[in-house]
Amino acid sequence: PLPHEAYGLKPARIIERLGAMGDARSVSLICIHTHDIPTIFTPETLAEAKRARAVALANAAKHKLVGLLSERLKADSTRAQITMAEQEIRSLDQRSRKLIQESAEIQTRIQKIPIREEELTTITRDYETCKANYHSLLDKKLAADVATNMERGEKAERFVMLDLARPPEKPVRPKRAMLTAGGTLFWLALAMSLAFVRELQQNTFLGEWELPAGTVVLGNVPELELSKHARTLAKAS
Repeated sequence: PLPHEAYGLKPARIIERLGAMGDARSVSLICIHTHDIPTIFTPETLAEAKRARAVALANAAKHKLVGLLSERLKADSTRAQITMAEQEIRSLDQRSRKLIQESAEIQTRIQKIPIREEELTTITRDYETCKANYHSLLDKKLAADVATNMERGEKAERFVMLDLARPPEKPVRPKRAMLTAGGTLFWLALAMSLAFVRELQQNTFLGEWELPAGTVVLGNVPELELSKHARTLAKAS
């Protein structure tokens, strides 16, 4: 049997095509199979049929009988077509109901999408929070394990003082004598340089010894000592 759904007509496989639906032969075959009319007879039945004599009928009765048989065949064909159409209508009706039900289910799922999104957001937020708490607890656990191992190692170690530390009597660095002598010479040279530069900036002679050799000195002006009042006036001017 072919696979089929729970609703509707059962599918079938076409083995032989007998002809069009409105053909007389097709109508006869449909009527024969619908009413289970036998088409295969035994030899005795065929011999009895041959021995039977034909019944003489009038022409009018004969035509009437043929018409009735034709009308009956047409009626049977129409009934078969109506039955098939009704079965197809029921199948389509069942399929339509199924499609409407599936459409309603899909619509319900679509309406529940925002709710599912909100639930997913809540679950994701809770997951991130739990994840952060887990990492925090894991870091604390690792730190506690390290501290425990260090404490165990400190308890297991034993230190024995072999020799006391001896503080040095003199500092190794810096050498104070050399540092003091170097500083003194540096500052002395700096002071002499500053005094020499200052004398050059004043543009004055301290005595005859600063003049070049062979220079004739015409006279000397002695240093005049001013009184305290005169010095005050000179500074004010």
